[in-house]
Amino acid sequence: MSPAKRTWAAVPAANAAMPPAGHYSSAVRAGQHLYVAGMTPRDPATGDFGPADVRVQARRCLGNLRIVLEASGASLGDVVQVLVHLRHVGDRDAFEAVWSEFFEAPYPARTIVGAELRGTMLVEVSATAYLGDGRSFDPRMTLV
Repeated sequence: MSPAKRTWAAVPAANAAMPPAGHYSSAVRAGQHLYVAGMTPRDPATGDFGPADVRVQARRCLGNLRIVLEASGASLGDVVQVLVHLRHVGDRDAFEAVWSEFFEAPYPARTIVGAELRGTMLVEVSATAYLGDGRSFDPRMTLV
């Protein structure tokens, strides 16, 4: 589909806040929904994934998610759905402990799956946020 026919748009501020590591957008807005790509524990300045500790990496992933949401005019409180990829599903309890540092009830819907992640990554998190009806945003972030 040509970009002219799309009814959604990448959020430039999100790409600036968390530069993608490949050919994708960090966040895409479609109507009142914001779709955030898989956030890894990658430090945007160094590219380092951090230590092989799921708690440390989970904090970095969720922190990167927060950065992209805020650059897109949203917050963690706007998140309605999260998909978590864990290298070791046995790390679920450790991830859960970190999760509660970032989210509070009512919690977004969430799915945790086991995944083969690249390099030393132990966790990756993607999310969907609902931006609400009638909410105004910076024009650079809205559809034309």
